[in-house]
Amino acid sequence: MTRTRAAKWLLLAALALTLLTSSTARAQEPSIWLELNRAPGAESCPDDARLWSAVNALFPQRIVRPATDPAHASLRVSISVSQSTTGYAAALRVVGERWGERIIADHDEQCRGLADALAVGLVLLVEPDAAPHAALPRASEAPVHEQSRSRIRTRFGVEGGGLVGSGVLGDLSQPSFGGFLGAEIGLAGPALRIRALRLLSSPTHYQAGTVEVDLWAALFEPCWQFRIADRWSLEPCIGLGWGRQRGAARDFLSNSAVTRAWLSLTPDVTLKARLMGPLSATLTGGGVIRLRDQSYFIDDNRVQRQAPLGFSISLGLQSAWEFGSAK
Repeated sequence: MTRTRAAKWLLLAALALTLLTSSTARAQEPSIWLELNRAPGAESCPDDARLWSAVNALFPQRIVRPATDPAHASLRVSISVSQSTTGYAAALRVVGERWGERIIADHDEQCRGLADALAVGLVLLVEPDAAPHAALPRASEAPVHEQSRSRIRTRFGVEGGGLVGSGVLGDLSQPSFGGFLGAEIGLAGPALRIRALRLLSSPTHYQAGTVEVDLWAALFEPCWQFRIADRWSLEPCIGLGWGRQRGAARDFLSNSAVTRAWLSLTPDVTLKARLMGPLSATLTGGGVIRLRDQSYFIDDNRVQRQAPLGFSISLGLQSAWEFGSAK
């Protein structure tokens, strides 16, 4: 009888210890307050419900649970998902009892691998020794045919705006004003931009008259686009400008006009800020390196000699669209 009672007490003690251990472990569960933001264009990527579903599927035994109140969460996790030049990128940050940050890339244009990759990244930042219940492909290792589709994705844009320059027509003290229309086609990085310019120079005064110069030109510019933030990109270009400039004499006894070729190198840098949908604002600053010397004479007297170097600044709006491969 004594042995039977001892066995019962031993069984009860073991059961109580098991319940206590389970309760303690559950009390120490990291509670996570999750904030997941998807930038415009990343709507196909997972939301917080899909992310928690992936966590539960890959880590069924892990002690990780969502918090119901941010004030009582042991960890705060923020995830920002946006488009990148090769697909999508997610910035994952953890603060609280643990601190960490991780960037996860997904080359799949439909963002199909990001939920599992974010689930693994989230749990590993919270519990570094965790291992997923089943093997999974990383988002950065999307199928080869999907990577090919993202690499040959093309973009096409049209733009227009206003331009002011100095030394483009005339010397550096003579500002020029005008506008431009352009188009751009390219891949994720390289692009070709073509712009048509119309410029009018401030008049050059000589004796009782003036000389006025205007320009029609086209710029052919190979460019490379670098994405520097979710909505910002930088695009350096080096181009060749070709056109016809016309100088006309006014208020002289004998007035005439002459047309000359305009040929210049046009290195510039464009800063783009995405506003909404396909619409972006552009700010372009660059130089003008004249390849042909241009001067205007009246009665064998040089009235204007155009500067060999100049610069210009333009503001514009661009609408751009991206097209994937049909393969």
